[in-house]
Amino acid sequence: MEKDINHRIQVSWVKWRNISVVICVRKAPLKSLKEIKFQEEKSNVLEIRMLQWMSGHTRKDIIMKWNNTC
Repeated sequence: MEKDINHRIQVSWVKWRNISVVICVRKAPLKSLKEIKFQEEKSNVLEIRMLQWMSGHTRKDIIMKWNNTC
């Protein structure tokens, strides 16, 4: 499992280097920057879902907890 995780991290860095060329250009196309931002948000949502799944929490647990505090 650790080998797989390390591979995914390496792939992520390669992808980051590829898009950093676009991000760092002062006159980068706005459409490209918006698409990168969209993909970043999508990645963040995925990360949160994975963490919730690994910890055994579901969206239903979070909603129930929120409803109980109101």
